[in-house]
Amino acid sequence: MAPEPLPSQGLRRKSISLTKTEIGRRQELQVLKEHARAIEARLRHLEKRIRDIERGSVPSAYIAFVDSYKCVGCGTCQEVCPAGAISVDEIARVDPKRCIGCGRCVDQCPQGALALHLLNTGYMEQARVAL
Repeated sequence: MAPEPLPSQGLRRKSISLTKTEIGRRQELQVLKEHARAIEARLRHLEKRIRDIERGSVPSAYIAFVDSYKCVGCGTCQEVCPAGAISVDEIARVDPKRCIGCGRCVDQCPQGALALHLLNTGYMEQARVAL
């Protein structure tokens, strides 16, 4: 018959187990806090981007370009532009200082008269932007 364990032996095992559990909890808490800080930083960045877009002050690598041969002056692009960068007289005109390069005008133009111009290379890209 095996001797009965002393009460202190059981307490020691529980103490070691609790210590490991506590260390695990502290590590998990530290990881969760790091994730929370990263999420907060990303949220601040997204909130700033939203404010910039609402003000129409987002620097973009793209700018809308109107093909004057295709444009019929329907005004659809002007209606959908969130930055108010498009005016229409006989054809659409894009104010490059206000255009945020979002591509909504490109996506909505029934004539396919708009494209996004990639500013840093000067290359014309036909862009169908799904919003």
